[in-house]
Amino acid sequence: MFLCLICAPALAEPGEALSLVNGSRAEQGLPELETDAVLQAAAEAHAEDMLAREYYSHTSPEGEDVRDRVLAAGGSRWSVVAENIARCEGCGTPDEAAQVRAFHDGWMQSPGHRANILGQGLDTFGFAMTSDGDTIYAVQTFSGPGTPPGHDGADEPTAAVPEEVRAAALEALNAERDGQGRSPLASDAGLDTLAERLAEGATFSDDDMVLPDDVFGLLPDESEGWTSLSVASEACGGCGAKAVRSDGAYFAPRLASGGEDQIFTHMGFALVANAEGRKVAVAVYGAK
Repeated sequence: MFLCLICAPALAEPGEALSLVNGSRAEQGLPELETDAVLQAAAEAHAEDMLAREYYSHTSPEGEDVRDRVLAAGGSRWSVVAENIARCEGCGTPDEAAQVRAFHDGWMQSPGHRANILGQGLDTFGFAMTSDGDTIYAVQTFSGPGTPPGHDGADEPTAAVPEEVRAAALEALNAERDGQGRSPLASDAGLDTLAERLAEGATFSDDDMVLPDDVFGLLPDESEGWTSLSVASEACGGCGAKAVRSDGAYFAPRLASGGEDQIFTHMGFALVANAEGRKVAVAVYGAK
């Protein structure tokens, strides 16, 4: 391992690669990316590993992919990640800037690699290029909060206030219930508050939200008379950093099972988004 590190130094800093990426993104009206230490570490690790073990793939011999590498470097499980790789055999030791540009131009001519460079919902970047004096490996890594589910990508999604998302969720859910010949649910401010408290404090075991022991105790003081409550939750990664109205319609069908019992007459809803791209939606169904 020590000898490998001596013979395979990094050939380039990420600055030139980032400049080319941001130039291509600017031509499409996309926001610039910034270098990120986690993505840089993931790119360097993969470039050096491919060179040392003489393979060329997004997946290591052990089955690890770009998400595994980003997580191992300290990245978020909730962000979207992407990766471009390239290899040049028999290239010797060319001018670094020229080689970085050659790799970038090649990626931009490949639809899949170009899509990564011009991806929406990205904000950070890492780059590594390494060589043994004959073969050069290059790796780009990308990450960001992603885009809202169902977003067509035509325009930047517009942030919505909680009331808009909540109304969209109730509308979508009641439309589904109407098609099933079931009575519509009414909104309730107290259940909305309960849903907000659950979403804001959400923790997960595997993919399931862990509920507190006393859900009724999280109801606001003025919300009384509930005899039965049901909670449904759904989490989404890489789903954008801000709540948009279409989130309500996306999550509502995924939360419908919590209110299937005929006793429920009201629903509360909340959605919380963070900068990493995690969205947590909670529906609370109530009966009096």
